[in-house]
Amino acid sequence: MLVAREYVGPNRYQFDDRQMTLANAILDLLPEARRIDAAGLLRERQDAPELWRVIATDSRAGIRSEDVAAVIRGAFAVREERSLGGTVLAPMLGGVAQCFMDGGDDAARAILTAVADAEMSLVNAGLLPSDYWFVVARNGGGG
Repeated sequence: MLVAREYVGPNRYQFDDRQMTLANAILDLLPEARRIDAAGLLRERQDAPELWRVIATDSRAGIRSEDVAAVIRGAFAVREERSLGGTVLAPMLGGVAQCFMDGGDDAARAILTAVADAEMSLVNAGLLPSDYWFVVARNGGGG
């Protein structure tokens, strides 16, 4: 049995312009207190991580992430699968995620829930791909 939550977005986190445009549009709507980066500076925009930084940080990170679902479907009999989104939320939070870490903060929770709900609406409508995937499968080959 295989149960996995996998990143299936762009290889090596090389987010496309559409993703980053959406992430930055949402970032622009956040209160300044939610846009302070780890260095204490106001984050005005997010950029996709530079390829060399991804490789330098973890040379194995997302190497063939776009192929993960096809490989699992070919090797296992998929019983259940779900798109989990993350297409906009993950790049939007890059550098500012710590501004949402207080588990008792109702405002932070409301912001994240609203963005996640909007993102999943776009994914479910087929307007946006999902960068994260949940799958339950068993041995026995694809199908």
